[in-house]
Amino acid sequence: MRHWLFRLACALPCLSIGLIGIGGSPRESELAWRPLGTQTINKNVNFRSIFFVNNKEGWLAGSDAMLMRTRDGGNTWVPSWRRWQGWSFTSLYFLDRNEGWLVGGEHVAAALGTRDGGRTWVRQFRGEPGRLNCIVSSGGRNIWAVGAGGQIVRTIDGKKWSPQPSETRACLTGIHFGSSRVGWVVGCEGLILKTEDGGISWSKQISGVSINLTSVRAVSDEKAVVVGANGTVIRTVDGGRTWVRREVRIYGDLTRILFTTDEDGWIVGAGGTILRTTNGGDVWTIENRIVDADLHDLFFLQPDIGWAVGSSGAVLKYSR
Repeated sequence: MRHWLFRLACALPCLSIGLIGIGGSPRESELAWRPLGTQTINKNVNFRSIFFVNNKEGWLAGSDAMLMRTRDGGNTWVPSWRRWQGWSFTSLYFLDRNEGWLVGGEHVAAALGTRDGGRTWVRQFRGEPGRLNCIVSSGGRNIWAVGAGGQIVRTIDGKKWSPQPSETRACLTGIHFGSSRVGWVVGCEGLILKTEDGGISWSKQISGVSINLTSVRAVSDEKAVVVGANGTVIRTVDGGRTWVRREVRIYGDLTRILFTTDEDGWIVGAGGTILRTTNGGDVWTIENRIVDADLHDLFFLQPDIGWAVGSSGAVLKYSR
């Protein structure tokens, strides 16, 4: 599935985060990452997910049941809903301005849904112990989430969720589809699962690593890139029959990956790490570090407008 909303927002329960070095400051006329003026944000909040429905309206979710909304492109944020105290929200996905989903949990995995633009949220799913860590769509209301204990859950109507077989009890941290039928799931200790039948069944692939994997992005049915702890980046161009490690010269944990085109992609991670590729994930370059925060999620509305969020209330925007 290809469209102009680029994101993959998922929690990262398997990682301990480290720091890397810092670079210079961009000129205002350049496309660059810059911290937003987020004086309305509590710096103690650990943001796990960000999603924009257009260039003005967006959402943030994170620790302590924090859910915030912006109507000015992220310059100011206001708390939107604090009913589920003690929960950790880990991942957001919106189909349009009105209909969206929020996953996470407290002692058990949970999925919430809204059909009124976030004014109210209803719990739609209560799962096994642990949290759901990542939510994506494989097309329309075919919404998927993965989490602790090998949980893979799905809704096809946006309301009723059902568990799907995963054949594992490992912690699952990321999921993404290259098309409606082909997708990958990643998890702890190098786990990679693939479906070729729209999620009816999942089979294990040999990743070649034993490190905790955190995020996957499928560029097509044949090409995908996975990131994980200790600077791990692995890539397949043959549908996952082989996964090849890419050298990135980063040794901290990498937490999120996305592509804005088939060739252009981004990775974020510990200590403000931002990496970029312009050749489909074969080579990655290190961007200047502008915050010390651990970055957990990325969202791009279009290739030249994006956001990243993380610990200590960090919110960054990529634009001119």
